[in-house]
Amino acid sequence: MKKRRQYTNLIIAAVLIAIMWVVVFTYAPQSDALQDPMLENAIRVEAGVGPNEPLGPQQYESITSLDAEGYGVENLQGLTQMPNLEELNLRDNDIEDISILAELDGLVELDLRENNISDISPLSGLTMLQDLNLRENNINDIEALSSLTEIRDLNIRDNDIDDISPLAEMPLLRDLNIRNNRIASIEPLGGLENLVQRIYLEGNPVNDYSPIEHYYYDILDTDFLLEEDEAEAETEEDAAE
Repeated sequence: MKKRRQYTNLIIAAVLIAIMWVVVFTYAPQSDALQDPMLENAIRVEAGVGPNEPLGPQQYESITSLDAEGYGVENLQGLTQMPNLEELNLRDNDIEDISILAELDGLVELDLRENNISDISPLSGLTMLQDLNLRENNINDIEALSSLTEIRDLNIRDNDIDDISPLAEMPLLRDLNIRNNRIASIEPLGGLENLVQRIYLEGNPVNDYSPIEHYYYDILDTDFLLEEDEAEAETEEDAAE
């Protein structure tokens, strides 16, 4: 009788433990679960999944491009469920923490324009990136970009940057917008002879353009003149008057 009671107690204890584990795994927040309903909305639109339909691995893994521009996203938790993501547009949101992006090492295009980001160190491992937009954030240190040697197009205008030394490590860079920062020296651009599609420097205290003088006339689009061209333009203007 005593043994039977002990056996019954063991069964009851095992059942209770099993129920407890089910509750924990069902209701406890998972580290890779979506936390932001606005981000979930964007993912559902991209995957073609209705609001009352389940999102599963099949849908997540099918997404290679996600456009969440202007959704009001704040939390990026859950993006790691999309291992095949190559293009990500998070422009015009309320994002401060981008640490989760460190795990999306397959990204080729990333747009983080118009957010509240100050720390971009999570981007340092995204070595496949070719197109990066960080315009209108709160960034003052871009050292993390020095490892992104595949970058072709870079927009870091409207931040608080004064040192662009990491750009010297981007030999494939062809389009650069660094307007409205605190950059005084463009020396790091001197060796970037592929940088001939565009260079925008306006709104920075740059006085010496000599580092890029040797390829200046190959650049298709600029917002500045070399000193001799500026003097010539002023002479022509005076003559026209």
